[in-house]
Amino acid sequence: MKVVLLFLLLSVTCAHTYGQFDGYIISDNDTTRGFIKPIINTKMGKECLFKTDDGDQFSTLSVEDIDGYGYDGRIFEKRNVNTTNFEEVLFLELVVKSIVSLYYTDFGLINNSTSTIKTGYFIEKDNQLHELFQTKGLKKLAEGNVVEYVTKNYIGTLSVLLNDCSEITKNLNSIGYGRRALSSIIKKYNKCNGFEISENKKSKSQKKNTIGIQAGYFSGSLNLTGTPEFQKNADFDNVWVPSVGIFFESFGNVFSVRTGLEFMQEDFEGSAILNSDTRNATFENQLEISASYIKIPVYLNYNVPVSKGNFLFFGAGLTGQIINGKENKRVLSTIDISTNTILNTSESEAIDAFRSFDYLFTARLGANLKLKTTSLSAAIRIERSGQGLADINSSNITRIGLVLGVGI
Repeated sequence: MKVVLLFLLLSVTCAHTYGQFDGYIISDNDTTRGFIKPIINTKMGKECLFKTDDGDQFSTLSVEDIDGYGYDGRIFEKRNVNTTNFEEVLFLELVVKSIVSLYYTDFGLINNSTSTIKTGYFIEKDNQLHELFQTKGLKKLAEGNVVEYVTKNYIGTLSVLLNDCSEITKNLNSIGYGRRALSSIIKKYNKCNGFEISENKKSKSQKKNTIGIQAGYFSGSLNLTGTPEFQKNADFDNVWVPSVGIFFESFGNVFSVRTGLEFMQEDFEGSAILNSDTRNATFENQLEISASYIKIPVYLNYNVPVSKGNFLFFGAGLTGQIINGKENKRVLSTIDISTNTILNTSESEAIDAFRSFDYLFTARLGANLKLKTTSLSAAIRIERSGQGLADINSSNITRIGLVLGVGI
């Protein structure tokens, strides 16, 4: 339990910690290099966190202090915005650069008494910024019913600004409001008019997909609480076992999905005391349970950048495991209750081999180190079975271990 609580505490801490990137700021046409810490909220349009040396504290710089900044392949320019919903100086991220350019700032939603405005994208044409937004609200019909409406204001703006390219304007009504859709339409417009285009994206500091091999070492515990009686409350020794496997991980901007194939073998030994009224005796039993596993884990990871290509991660998911096992019971001694006499016996009873499917609730916390052609990862992993060894009543397995991986 203490380990689980520690894991949760570290996870929450990481969730509120954002990494730093090599970056720069621009002021009076001078460029100063250092480190940028992204601001993931509406303040990104007004502030920048910057430091020159790795050991320094971050300073908050506003649009009054600098003319722009950049990191991880992204460029932010200070612009004087005077549009329908804005009348202020903001840092705008340059998404597409050409004769007609696309900018973005994270301002989310603007709420007023009658509607909600979704905004944040701007088109620049002829050195003038035009806001792209849509409005959602409620209106009352004549018969008294209230219905929701959506006004795609940005479609009208696009149709006016891009009207000299018929290939674009005839399909504008189907354009969605989002980075991918809007950047695609702006690039098509510039190509339609023969203009050169540059698109600013996050640098590929880490591969989108990684495959690799991994090895782990786990401490496992087995608990039986069901029937038959000789299994109930049996006391098993913890076991330490290795595991090997392969993995595949697909990365998004912040999250990644990891899966793979793993192999493991566990041999549990335990003892149980059984009182039998019918036979007027107490039996001391030794239980031996051996199981091999083929495991298929699926995790959703949250990745926190630390520096270029290096990041911390924590994740959770489910692991399916195919189990092949067998159980053996050996009576070590029999005590006659009436005479308190130990009867020496060596009875052994092999219980049928079993095959089953189980699932594990899994959590992991670790770090990834980027090398020139490979990446190294280390993670603490906690597993808790959903139903244990299915053919053995009311059993559950808990594991904690260290897993090392090498990705290419």
